[in-house]
Parts: sequence; C-alpha cells; structure tokens
Amino acid sequence: MVAARDVVAARMSWHDVGLLQSLLARSDWVGNVAAGVMAVYFLPRLSAAHGTPRFAAELKRAALATILPSALALAAIGALHRPVFSLLYDETFRDDRRDGRPVFSPAPSRASPHGCRSMPLYAMRRTRSLAIGEFLSMPLFAALLAACRDADASKAVGALWLAAYLA
Repeated sequence: MVAARDVVAARMSWHDVGLLQSLLARSDWVGNVAAGVMAVYFLPRLSAAHGTPRFAAELKRAALATILPSALALAAIGALHRPVFSLLYDETFRDDRRDGRPVFSPAPSRASPHGCRSMPLYAMRRTRSLAIGEFLSMPLFAALLAACRDADASKAVGALWLAAYLA
C-alpha cells in the first residue's frame, strides 16, 4: 500500500493519496463486517461440509448472506458519498470528483482480504494458496498502478484494485 500511495502521490498529490485511502477504508468497513460474518458463522459450517454434497449449498448461502448485502451497503455509501465525506472530514478534505467511486467496485468481489473468497479456501485447508495470494495481491496492485499510463491514476484505481484481488 505504501508503494501504491507513492505512485498516486507522484502523479497527483498527497491530498489525493488521503482521499484514495479514505475511499479504500470506507469499502473496508463493509468488507470487514462481511468477513466477520464469514469467519464466525460460515467458516465452521463450510469446514463441516467440506467433502460432502452440502458444501456447495453452504457456500451459496454464505455468498447470499454476505456479498449481496455488501454490494447494497457499498452502493449506499457511494450514493451518499458527499454526506459521508462531510460527516467524517472538514471542508478542506473534500473529493468532489465522481471518478473516485470506482474504488468501491471491487469490495463486493473481495469483501476484505480475509472475507468471502477466502473462507471456502480455509474450510478446504488451502492455506498455502491463500498465503501466497494475500502476500502478492498488494504488490500486484502497486505494480498495476505504476504501469497505468493514465495521467490521473485515480480513475483506474477501482479497476486495478479489482484486477489484483481477482488474480
């Protein structure tokens, strides 16, 4: 994340870095709640169902209980973008651009690094794959951001964030 912040700061400003970080943090609010539900409620159920025909049904139930509400919450935060910023920050820290919203797009897909996509893999004891993926996802995001030739890299942040986490 430090490298990603450096890329954004070099192309724009530290103010834009702060705005980017605040957008990412707000998407993490939603993702962390989804991850908590997955870890506390669904991980034991998925683990117990691993290797049985019930696994697919449990996974579908977990996805419906976390991904859809996460997407709705992120849409609400996106729709209330200006009031949320006004509530959290003073008038010197404003993001009046509309292109900051794509940062929200990957959050339902990843629902935090330890969220919806990870719990089925934990239940199947595929922790090595998880560790490698988590270890490499942030450097991949920073590399994609550095390779982005858009003068205003903030426009591409959401898509690059999504690409890194899907990879």
